[in-house]
Amino acid sequence: KAMIISDTHLLGPFRGHWFDKMRREWQMRRSFNAAKSLFDPDIVFVLGDLFDEGDLVEDAEFYDYVQRFHDIFSVPKTTRIINIVGNHDVGFHYRLHSYFMDRFAENFNHTGVELVSIKDTHFVIINSMAMENDGCEFCWKAMKELDKKCGIHRKHQYSQPIVMQHFPTFRESDKSCLEGDSPELENYRENWEVL
Repeated sequence: KAMIISDTHLLGPFRGHWFDKMRREWQMRRSFNAAKSLFDPDIVFVLGDLFDEGDLVEDAEFYDYVQRFHDIFSVPKTTRIINIVGNHDVGFHYRLHSYFMDRFAENFNHTGVELVSIKDTHFVIINSMAMENDGCEFCWKAMKELDKKCGIHRKHQYSQPIVMQHFPTFRESDKSCLEGDSPELENYRENWEVL
């Protein structure tokens, strides 16, 4: 069984109020622990934006973020957790820097392309910010990894892998996510809100 969560946006030092941060983190911890108890997942995917200001903070604040994240979203040793990088963790494509990517990878062991197989179910993990396909070092490396791990010469035989990434592959807007008090919708921009 797989559990998928996304956009936890743990608040940082610049945005939000301390009480809001405390309340949100308490709610997330309670919700996550309840879901773990009910569903007993084999694997947990966090689809990016673990942090709200990961691309803005210094190292000490980032490591505080990491500790808080691990405290709130702790899993037993028998459960694997895969944290996929998001734009609020390292910045949008136009702001990517190896410093932020390396810092995220050092703490979460992932910033690129991975092929994860659990009980004959195959997941392709992709860094959405490295899919601009403009030939920059991040895009070049991601495409090379994608071809190596999932291309014609792959080690594993599979069909219909599940792609896991932060940005939706495509949708026009958030129209399908409307709530009663939702703001007016704008169409998504390619390479910004969708790939």
